[in-house]
Amino acid sequence: MEQRHIRYLLSSLVALVAIQMQASAQQLPRMVVCITVDQLRSDYLTELEPMMSQGGFKRMLQEGKVYPSVRFPLTPIDGASATTSIYTSAYPEMHGVEGRSVYLRSKNKVQPTLWDESVHGVYTRERLSPRAIQVNTLADRLKEASAGSALVYSVGINAEEAMAGAGVLADGCFWLDDRVAAWSTSSFYPSMPQYLDRYNKSDDGPNRRLISGTMRWSPLRSYADQAVGYSSWHKNFTKYYQGHEAAAYKRSALANEEVTTLALQLIRQGGYEYRKAPSLLSVSYSAAPHGSGELEVEDADTYLRLDRNLEQIFQALEEKIGLKNCLISLSGTGYTSYEVPKPQIGAKLARQLSIKRATALLNMYISALHGAGSWIEQVQDGRLYLNGKLAEAKKIALRNLQEEVALFLRQVEGIGSATSAHEILTSNALNRQQRALRRSIHHKHLADVYWSLTPGWYLEEIAEHPSLQRATTTAIASPFVLMGAGVDPKRFDFPVQEATDIVRAISWVLRIRPPNAAI
Repeated sequence: MEQRHIRYLLSSLVALVAIQMQASAQQLPRMVVCITVDQLRSDYLTELEPMMSQGGFKRMLQEGKVYPSVRFPLTPIDGASATTSIYTSAYPEMHGVEGRSVYLRSKNKVQPTLWDESVHGVYTRERLSPRAIQVNTLADRLKEASAGSALVYSVGINAEEAMAGAGVLADGCFWLDDRVAAWSTSSFYPSMPQYLDRYNKSDDGPNRRLISGTMRWSPLRSYADQAVGYSSWHKNFTKYYQGHEAAAYKRSALANEEVTTLALQLIRQGGYEYRKAPSLLSVSYSAAPHGSGELEVEDADTYLRLDRNLEQIFQALEEKIGLKNCLISLSGTGYTSYEVPKPQIGAKLARQLSIKRATALLNMYISALHGAGSWIEQVQDGRLYLNGKLAEAKKIALRNLQEEVALFLRQVEGIGSATSAHEILTSNALNRQQRALRRSIHHKHLADVYWSLTPGWYLEEIAEHPSLQRATTTAIASPFVLMGAGVDPKRFDFPVQEATDIVRAISWVLRIRPPNAAI
């Protein structure tokens, strides 16, 4: 009798465990939607929340687990390096994407970081692939974990963010071309689905609308001025974009709406509802400021349009998958940028540095030490490249030459910091800015000396240094929000403090290993 009772208890326990395992398995999301918004700011979301709908940002902030301030300890930083850091759970020193472009010493030219001669572009002249991303991504891990059965698409304004979301194993990756604003992809990925190809060629596609001159950005509605604020929201604006203005169009809020259009087509026609393994859609937006002020009317309109875009995506997910079956993440990129204001003639503090004069003086200084020659090979966006062949011919150790150059530059008025590559890579006594710099550079693209302007100073030759035309700062609150299947905001306590924690948290919900370079 007692044995029969024990057997009954054991069989009941096994049945309960089986039921619990089945219930747990059902908690896995059927679809993951990772949304990144370049330069998204928590303080702007807070200020604009009363003007937002219930179904977009506000829904995520109310129903999701909110991390209001995630650090991105990088310098320099841009949308490419930040977004790749999110999806790889690593920093550029590991994943290899320092920014949108890279200087090639062997060819003495600047080219896109993702440039790949072995592929060809589709609806673009650019030859791009994700091969420059040195480690795998969340998309790659989902493909590996599901033995290839997960469906993965990525869509974004720019190729770098789109490929960060796609990795190397995605079923498709799409971005807006810089020249003609058509939806583009690379031969590295499977061909563009027919329904997207038809849309791209149609009169409704972004390229045809740009050529026809029908692209127009004006406020969604009239905005009343704030009682206390830094800029006027009452002014109206209308911006038209013609066929030759693809780059300007991509910087407008209209580009976010075009990304939403493509994302909705992928949700509705991509076939996500038929996949048994958790699948992924990566969506990359931008909330980059449109001037040098704080939350100007164009910026407010961008945020409120994004709010509407999110609501549209959530509605489509509800109709096709069921929102309760989806895991949705929203992340900023940890920095903001603004146009460097031009110093006014006669201004009391017109602090300008001529990098050409500083470089000429530097070359004279090195020539006095080691003999005449062209010691400076290139100065490019805060990086200085030395003539290594000349140093070798004169039997001068490159590390010593780097230190001499850095020491000289630190004494130039207007240069805030100058650090040799040798010090960055070998020193154990780096300050916080130098540690951020070390995370931000990859050994394949190493310069000899890294320099930066003193805050408040401006470069006379600003047109020759594109990345310095906008100042950046990471001293902002950048949000991360997780909402949906597997996430109870009151109980979910995965620690998210830095950019590299974001996909680790998503991987934890998905019960897969994070990307292979996760730190």
